[in-house]
Order: sequence, then C-alpha cells, then structure tokens
Amino acid sequence: MLEDKSEELKEVLVFLTKLTLLSFLMYIISSSFDFYAFQEFTADVIYEVISTIGMAVEKEGIRLGVGGFDFLITEDCTAWKGMFFFFSLLIASGSTLKKTVLGIVVGIPVIYALNLFRILTLILFTTQVGPSAYEIIHSFLWHSTMIIAVLVLWIMWIRKAEYDTNWIKRS
Repeated sequence: MLEDKSEELKEVLVFLTKLTLLSFLMYIISSSFDFYAFQEFTADVIYEVISTIGMAVEKEGIRLGVGGFDFLITEDCTAWKGMFFFFSLLIASGSTLKKTVLGIVVGIPVIYALNLFRILTLILFTTQVGPSAYEIIHSFLWHSTMIIAVLVLWIMWIRKAEYDTNWIKRS
C-alpha cells in the first residue's frame, strides 16, 4: 500500500514538473511573440458578429468602436493563455499522442469560441448598461469563468481518455 502511494506521488510530481516547465515556455512566448495578427483576427471576428446582429461598429486595427465606447483587443483578449494552459495540461497528463492531439483539436476551438462569446457579452453589456458593468463582468465573472472552463474541459478530456497513469483514472 505504501508503494502504491509512493508511485502515485511520483506520477503527480512528474505531472507538476511537466506543467511547470511548460509554464516557463509560456513565459518565453509571452515575452518574445508578437500577437498583433491574432489580436487583429479576433477583432475581425467580433466585428463581423456585431455587424451581423445589426449593431453599428467601427474597426481600426485592434480597436472596435461600438455604441460610443472603444474596445481594444489586447493580447489577453485572444485567449492564448487559456489555450496554452489547456495544451499544457494535456501534454503534462501523459496520455498517448493520438488522444492528446484529439483533446487539443477539440478543446482549443472550444476555448477560443467561449472567448469570442466573452468579448461579445462584454461589449453588449457595456453598451447597454454602461462602463460600470465592464469591470465587474470582465474582472470577476469572465476571468473566473474562463479558468473554470479550461479546467472543466481538461477534466472532461481525462474522463473520456484511457490513461496509462493510475492517478488520473476515473474512480
């Protein structure tokens, strides 16, 4: 029994070590990568959605003007950190390459789509309620929701995948 606990602890430490190393990679990416094209792509998608629902919207680069308010699509508005963290969780979990790739192919678009919905609701609430709604919705509601969504997607992936490691098998 003590050997089983020791093996579980070893697997958890390997998982956390992989996750930590991937976090360093995320730091390197964040300090050296230019996200402007991804920011502009995100702004383009939001522009099209807002136009489609019949609201007047102006776009200049990564800035959107809606209802008398300006919204800047920053690096963080692209959800790249959430997508990278999800990717890191999958890689660190130690499943097969096929199952990991499947998790990435399904999970990353889901996170990005949720992020687009997040941006759209922020814009709609701000234009309808005013700027006081922005900070509450942005900093509290959506920040937490995005973190929880990434973790829930990862847990769903764990439950669907059959793993080689004991500590993440469904009980």
